Amino acid sequence: MNATPRAVVVGIDGTPTSGRALAWACEEADRSGRPLHLLNVHRIDALHDTFDGISDDLDEDVVQGAAEDAVAAAVAGVRRAVPNVHVTGSAVTGSAAGVLVRCSAGAALVVLGSHGRGALAGMLLGSVSTQVATHARCPVVVLRENFSPERSRGPAAAERTPHVVVGIDGPGPTTETVLAFAFEQADRRGAFLEVIATWQFHHDRLASVRKDHDLVERRLVAESERFLDRTVTPWSEKFPDVHVRRYASEGEPVTVLVRRGLDADLLVVGSRGHGGFVDLLLGSVSHGVLQRAQCPVAVVRVQP
Repeated sequence: MNATPRAVVVGIDGTPTSGRALAWACEEADRSGRPLHLLNVHRIDALHDTFDGISDDLDEDVVQGAAEDAVAAAVAGVRRAVPNVHVTGSAVTGSAAGVLVRCSAGAALVVLGSHGRGALAGMLLGSVSTQVATHARCPVVVLRENFSPERSRGPAAAERTPHVVVGIDGPGPTTETVLAFAFEQADRRGAFLEVIATWQFHHDRLASVRKDHDLVERRLVAESERFLDRTVTPWSEKFPDVHVRRYASEGEPVTVLVRRGLDADLLVVGSRGHGGFVDLLLGSVSHGVLQRAQCPVAVVRVQP
């Protein structure tokens, strides 16, 4: 299977969550002028595990045919809904995460729904969204099951200002790549962009200088604001139509980003892409945000 080069690729599986991901991907493809590729990945053994009474000699051709029919119906629906978008689709057998990661090498963006089975289950390293966000070769957008695409449509949507939030944590290629993605998204949406830099007090280390706590805090705020100005200004010059709000905050990064992103259209975070087990640590900011954010989350990796 070869997705259309530099397409927006969306994983579909017939669930309501993937339907919301498809709606989001359609709007993104329409905004960006990119083609859209619908990808269904299925496994025969998974069907046996999920549904009682399925025959052990279930014909793989029958399953493949049913999957292809479902994809064809979804493609036809997209063509009716967004006729300006060039849309293709495919159904393949295999590991969903593995196929999506391979497909990401030729994609502009991968869009997925996450079923959000709860704090513990959602953290499992085997979850498709976690694996794809960790290893994809392009940015990945994950939508939780409680996200409603209707918030961006209709009379109520006309009264709200589109809003993109991005978190940055220091100078370097990750910050530049993340800001490039966030500014492009805000520019396409006519959204304002909130750029957030966080810092944390290590209170145990400040025990001997507690009387200087306010002075240290003021210095940290000033340093964060200077970092934001120095880092964001060149991007603002490249995207003069994007209104930017800069926000320096003391606090745990995941908590700050999730709170600031409550009403956002998109929350953008970076991942340094070390590869291997280190990227799957549940304490990382990108994975913490994926588990807790209520809005769509874009994970932008810098390839090692």
